[in-house]
Amino acid sequence: NPIIVDLKALTYDLDTELPINGVTVQVIEKLPDGSERVIQEQVNEYGNDFIFPLESEKTYAIRATKPGYKPLEELELSTKDLLQPESFLAELYMKRTSFVDYLPLAIYFDNDYPDVNSNSRRTNTSYAETIDDYYARKDEYKSLFAEPMEEEESFLTAQRYEQFFEREVRKGYEDLIAFAEVLTPFLERGNEVRLQLKGFASPRAEDGYNMNLSSRRIYSVENFFRSYNNGQLLEYINQDLLIFDRESYGERQAPNYVNSFLDDERNSIYSLGASLERRVEILEIEVRLNEEDIESPDLRSFSSKGGRD
Repeated sequence: NPIIVDLKALTYDLDTELPINGVTVQVIEKLPDGSERVIQEQVNEYGNDFIFPLESEKTYAIRATKPGYKPLEELELSTKDLLQPESFLAELYMKRTSFVDYLPLAIYFDNDYPDVNSNSRRTNTSYAETIDDYYARKDEYKSLFAEPMEEEESFLTAQRYEQFFEREVRKGYEDLIAFAEVLTPFLERGNEVRLQLKGFASPRAEDGYNMNLSSRRIYSVENFFRSYNNGQLLEYINQDLLIFDRESYGERQAPNYVNSFLDDERNSIYSLGASLERRVEILEIEVRLNEEDIESPDLRSFSSKGGRD
């Protein structure tokens, strides 16, 4: 009778040693004639564990890939000459080489924030200091915009605002924190990162004011990185290993349908169209790897857990 064999694979980030979700793991059979064929492939978007049933008297290779990570060097496994059922464990440690899996990243602002009624292009305010107050105004935004609507339309509008504040405002900030967390160990390896920060504003004020406002928004995001985790990234900023490119667009890319009239606060401040324009985007992250990171292989461990009961 054939011997039952299975493989459990676990995927981890090499720097943080934390589990990586969204990895694609392939099991490839190595054929006697030197050719190979992919017999199983799994993608786990919500976890880092994979289970593969294998056959005895075979030679396999395991491969793991994910955008933003160096493809894992091929790991071989033989199930030949097994005398009893067996389970194998492969712990796959993958090395980050880019941040494509975090793009695009958009961060949203309350109207005229930071530094209300200011004409300065810079600010000392960190984005982290603005997000809680903005999120706390969620119900105010919903009620003020939906107030003149009929009941059904008001209900649907309130749902759209709920989605915006949860999926864009709150999630954008959570993604920014998650990015900063993985950025730190990447810079510790001596790699260089250049962030392209683009700032935008809704068209409520005049163009020059909005150019300055979107510039302040860019600097507030930069201040977030400067103050993150008690200044953990500051030394890399000072060493030009973490570099910021700033592009202020003001209202120039706002669609024509976004209201700009000062006497129409409902549409020029509280509408979703206007809210979507008040943001900073990170659309491009340029990475320069040090020589060691380019040449060194990924780490992976492989072990047998022994036979079954």
